[in-house]
Amino acid sequence: MVKLEYITSRGKWYYKSWKGMEEKSGGITMNIGIHLFDLMINQFGPMKSCRVIQYQPDKAKGELELEQADVEWFLSINEKDLPASIREKGQRAFRNITINGQSVEFTEGFTELHTESYRQILDGRGFGINDVRESLRVVETIRKR
Repeated sequence: MVKLEYITSRGKWYYKSWKGMEEKSGGITMNIGIHLFDLMINQFGPMKSCRVIQYQPDKAKGELELEQADVEWFLSINEKDLPASIREKGQRAFRNITINGQSVEFTEGFTELHTESYRQILDGRGFGINDVRESLRVVETIRKR
């Protein structure tokens, strides 16, 4: 059993940029969730089924049955969804994975991941379509809800 929570608040700028336009960015599941779906698939295997419980421009929630895990996922860019303890610290993000009751918060350390990924691509060690195909299938399934 896996519970995945990824809340990263965005300001009004987000909705005015291409990221806030689902037809350009793919919406919250493609723009933010794709990285987490990649991680889940890498660790627990391909999708067996997917159920969307909630889907709005600023948040989405669902259940993903993978070959080796059942994943409850929640994505949000709405500051109101942050846990009170996080808001009280003045933080704007909360990232947490709970596996079989054991929680791992990974809020810190995300600032340079895109830069590092681009560096790897330029060095010829990037990911190919076969590496991400299953995550794209998950997002497509969610978006077709």
